[in-house]
Amino acid sequence: MSIIKEAFSTVANWISISRLVLIVPLWIWAVQGRYEWVGYGLIYALVSDILDGMAARLLGQCSKLGEKIDSWGDHLILISSVAWLFLFLDDLIPPESLRWMYPAIGLYVFVILIGLVKHHHFGGSHILEGKLLALFGYLVVVLGMFGIYNQVIYYCMIGSWFIHNITNLIHHFRPDLFSKHQKSLILGLLGLDFEKGPIRYFFS
Repeated sequence: MSIIKEAFSTVANWISISRLVLIVPLWIWAVQGRYEWVGYGLIYALVSDILDGMAARLLGQCSKLGEKIDSWGDHLILISSVAWLFLFLDDLIPPESLRWMYPAIGLYVFVILIGLVKHHHFGGSHILEGKLLALFGYLVVVLGMFGIYNQVIYYCMIGSWFIHNITNLIHHFRPDLFSKHQKSLILGLLGLDFEKGPIRYFFS
């Protein structure tokens, strides 16, 4: 089966691909100043990010290619969101808060490069602890597109970004410390792994 045919062979992949395709109009709307449209688009991206994983597990459609497509969408949305914050929302976030973004970005790039060198591919490990970054990251950018800045949510995003980077870095060298199904460092250290049940379908 060709890669293209395999990519479009499951419901889960279609959902992930829709998030990838969405990045193009999101950039067009951002450049045009249609920030509310970007906000609504990001809400769809967040929902699709939840649904593709659930669909893959519920329908038995988990695959390495599907995981890569999901990762590409996650990373491109993250990179694009950071760019929008600096290009279009820099006057919304106080400079003393915005500067915390630089070390988070630096560590993120470093971890990505480690992954490229060590595993020869671009993408994340779908670490459970990384879901905090997705939640707070989407909240910061979506609220920003509607002209709202919440300092508590912003610093939660920065903190969760450091947690995401550090756990991914650990996973590059010690994947044995992580639980198998949730890929969680905390659960792995506690000796817990949920193969079935709601935790398996919502947090894997």
